[in-house]
Amino acid sequence: MGSAAGGQGYLRGVAFAVAGAFFAAAYFIPYKAAVALVAPEVFVFLLYSIGFGLTFAGGLLRRTRIRLDRPTLVGGVVLAALSVLAHVSIGKSLQGLDPALATVMVRTQILFVLLMESAFLRIPAAPLVRPCALVVLAGIALLNITEDLTLSAGFGFYLWGALAALCFGAMQIYIKRFNRGSHPITLNYCRLFFGALAIALVPGAVAGVPHVPLEGWGLIAAAALVGPVLSRIFQIYALQTLTPSQVVLVDMLAPAFAALLAWLLLGMLPTPLQGLGGAVIMLGIVLPVAWPWVRARLYTSRPSERDSSR
Repeated sequence: MGSAAGGQGYLRGVAFAVAGAFFAAAYFIPYKAAVALVAPEVFVFLLYSIGFGLTFAGGLLRRTRIRLDRPTLVGGVVLAALSVLAHVSIGKSLQGLDPALATVMVRTQILFVLLMESAFLRIPAAPLVRPCALVVLAGIALLNITEDLTLSAGFGFYLWGALAALCFGAMQIYIKRFNRGSHPITLNYCRLFFGALAIALVPGAVAGVPHVPLEGWGLIAAAALVGPVLSRIFQIYALQTLTPSQVVLVDMLAPAFAALLAWLLLGMLPTPLQGLGGAVIMLGIVLPVAWPWVRARLYTSRPSERDSSR
């Protein structure tokens, strides 16, 4: 009974993780459509403003206590700066990339995390991380090669995607290294509030709000719902029965979901070279994450094999 219940819990966790990956990918679809109507800074300003309003209203209904202290305030400012830069970078990349490729670029944050862990957290570098970083670079190069084997003019769009990945990775490292004493709920309030305030200082971010068409408001609301809300909720539920590394591995399905949604909703289909480049990038991302788990499983299976042979 215990093993059956455990198996059901694992499958339920996988289902939640798959749903989280799906909604994380779905976030890129309305964002891609929105950047054709509004500037990325206007989109991010409204995304943060709406997110803060909804989160704060929910906190009032739940009577959540707000506890302000120095680590929480400083952490809110730092995380707001990194997340705003990340989301603006996503918008810049989506101006030239389709959602599937942009999603792949953002998933390279795992490599940045693995590299920064050894530098800032004194955690030994994961096996294969350096050669796999070269594999990712090779995949990015394939993404940027056209069918006639010439470099496209949009290499900067991939750099924006890489910057977004770096910012998301830096957020995880900062939380782990410097923000242990903060209050998570209040930290999220501060991150959204300072994020909206920071992006409001960007020229055109607030001035462009009255010019957002009705369709743009719908796209922004959809992105706010599927990205910061649904994706995060499903990932939290997945972490109740899965380890973080397992959730990360399942999250690698997001580029595939993004490609499927972009094809169904936007009529976009990557070229064969782009598909090959995306596959190479995903290989470089998955190997350093999956290898310790695979090695541990192989190591733990050896004693049982010896015992069964006696």
